[in-house]
Amino acid sequence: MTATLTADPMTAAAAASAATNLSQGTALSFIDNDDARIPKVSLHEHLLWSLSPYAVLRAAAKNKREIPMDRIQGDFFKFKNMADMFLAHDQIRPAITASPNDYKDALADWLKFQSDKGVMYCEFMFSTQPHGDPDFFAKQLDAMADAIEAAEALWGIKARGILNGIRHHGLDKNHFMLDEFEKHRNRPSARFITGYGLSGNECADFPPEIFHDLFARAVDLGLQCTIHSGEVLGPDSIRKAMALPGVKRLGHGIRSIEDPELMAEIKQRGITLEICPTSNLSLLRQYRNSAASPKHKFHDLSCHPLATLRHSGIQLALGADDGPWFRTSISREYRRVAISFGLSLLETLQFTQNGIAAAFVTETERMELFNTYDQRLKEYQADCNELLKKTGASIGGAQIARTLLVERQR
Repeated sequence: MTATLTADPMTAAAAASAATNLSQGTALSFIDNDDARIPKVSLHEHLLWSLSPYAVLRAAAKNKREIPMDRIQGDFFKFKNMADMFLAHDQIRPAITASPNDYKDALADWLKFQSDKGVMYCEFMFSTQPHGDPDFFAKQLDAMADAIEAAEALWGIKARGILNGIRHHGLDKNHFMLDEFEKHRNRPSARFITGYGLSGNECADFPPEIFHDLFARAVDLGLQCTIHSGEVLGPDSIRKAMALPGVKRLGHGIRSIEDPELMAEIKQRGITLEICPTSNLSLLRQYRNSAASPKHKFHDLSCHPLATLRHSGIQLALGADDGPWFRTSISREYRRVAISFGLSLLETLQFTQNGIAAAFVTETERMELFNTYDQRLKEYQADCNELLKKTGASIGGAQIARTLLVERQR
């Protein structure tokens, strides 16, 4: 992508030198705090399960519903394993989705949180269930559109929704969601719903091929597709997921490292993997460093497949999955990955560029996102230089300028 910002004149030799220096230094040398945040993209987050316990309790109280309080521990949620997490989701969902405005409030809270973390574009997964009100889904779309438009006007963050099927809820409920979308696809608010995905219990009882017709319907309805795959099951399941109509991204996909030919196919097809490292460590013991202290066992990414996938040339984007359930956020994911793998600023920004390239938007909107990315980089440079004046921090304004110049020439 060729960016359009201008910078102070600099020779090609100096730019090459800057690139070398930045590739050797880790991302710890760049500033990402409340005063200066690098632009981020998040493609893999479940809306309802990205809400804080406070937001969940507030919604439940408004709806006069109860939730199991033993699921809450301070600012986070408690669960024993993946099956128990799915059970907890089913226990909590009815209390916080009683009305269309519940989705509006949830999305407004989440988009403000994302904006505060430096996110410029994000996608959220959501579902809809049968209700007594036959117009519930139409009202749900309108309510979420209000939240998306308000967030963009207030904070400059753009968002799109992914209608999310759930494997273990069965085919009928998943077809119900597409029935509802098909019925209301020409509604103005439906323009913000650009993707279809499938999550839930990835096991032998729910193989990808039984959902073929759902994905074919989604493509016919103009939706771009992603699917959770390769999080629990291995290469054979991933291949079957990739054979579904319209699949452009894989949620997780990390077990592809077990098959070099599969990795080569993913790269050749240009499929992007939505990587959620902290989620993987929380749910899957095989990716934890057994030597890590109990305090850091979910933060030590040294055994995570991300490095292997990245060096293979597969395009990777980052997500927080269910942030408060895994004690993380998209900002923490960027930072943990940068620290764990010693990434430079340029290398860390590649996740943002990959996210824009894989976003479920039109090509015109994609160009607009890249232009926004350029502008956010310029603002980041200005913020860092202002901090230098105030604090004398070790990061150099000249280094930041060189970083941006090299980035724009890539």
